[in-house]
Amino acid sequence: MSERHPLPTAPSASFRRKGPLEAAGELIGQSSVAPRARTWLKRLYHALLMLQTGGRGLRSALPHGEVVYVHPAHRFMSWNPAEYEAFRSTVRPGTVALDVGANVGSYSVLLGQWVGVGGRVYAFEPAPDVFDGLTRHIALNHLQHVVCAVAAAVADRDGIARLTISPTAGESRLTALAARGERLAAFDGRCIPADYVAPRSNTPGILGRRALPAGRLARLGATPDVHHGLLSDAGAGEGVAVVSIDRFCARERIEPDFIKIDVEGWELAALRGARETIGRRRRDTLALFVEMHPSVWPLIGVTKDDVLAELHAQSLQIAPLTPGQDPWSLEGECVRLVPRSCAS
Repeated sequence: MSERHPLPTAPSASFRRKGPLEAAGELIGQSSVAPRARTWLKRLYHALLMLQTGGRGLRSALPHGEVVYVHPAHRFMSWNPAEYEAFRSTVRPGTVALDVGANVGSYSVLLGQWVGVGGRVYAFEPAPDVFDGLTRHIALNHLQHVVCAVAAAVADRDGIARLTISPTAGESRLTALAARGERLAAFDGRCIPADYVAPRSNTPGILGRRALPAGRLARLGATPDVHHGLLSDAGAGEGVAVVSIDRFCARERIEPDFIKIDVEGWELAALRGARETIGRRRRDTLALFVEMHPSVWPLIGVTKDDVLAELHAQSLQIAPLTPGQDPWSLEGECVRLVPRSCAS
């Protein structure tokens, strides 16, 4: 496989200007401070930034006039220029969109603005702390009744999985899924063990709850399933709910017009779980984007040939966002999947 390069993203400075308080905070951040004091100072700093903005958050302006308000804790939020242009060109008012692997909502809030009050965005994020950032940005941008945050990972079937939490937001990934025989029950549009009870969120625009307790997950007896690209990493990670796109869409009675998948290497499982949805929509208006992570595939028993076979089975092929680009050589590269006869 050829050498891979990181996905280029425009720096946060391209979208907003730093105020005096933020500049001073960065200078303090570079100084030598005890860890406990640093944590306290960071919280104070974020609170002061929010106070300075009247509680609205930091203002980011994008090339076509969109404004996104960002919580200070996520002030380095950025957008890839090619993705931004590609997504924007395919989303219309009234669109139903799935943001699979939403992170803290950089694209979810844009999608919410683009689809408008007549549309709907479902933003999937399994990592608890990152999910908090997602819901925070939905609220800061007043999109609670357009963007629905779903506290779940996405794979090829519903169930329970272990999620290895990365210290870097957006890089957490699944490690194991519950065995097929695990008894499941519907909960907030997802599936969890039938004997697990958790309060339903009363916050508008949120489906789900926090991660399952580690002890409860340990009793699931999860087994490895190499066919589905799932590792047996006994005892590692937090327990999270997993849904497939097909079953989620069936439960919600929706037909998405736009799907963006960024699942840190689990693209194959997500696509397998979306066969029916893609099959119904691909000849119609579906805009399907997938971020590729080929360096992760060998770690989870997936090969390039496996991905190509799935694309062939669904009559899809890759259309790079940048013409002539090799999608297999760029780590974290978002590509568009189109019917084989439509790729240029």
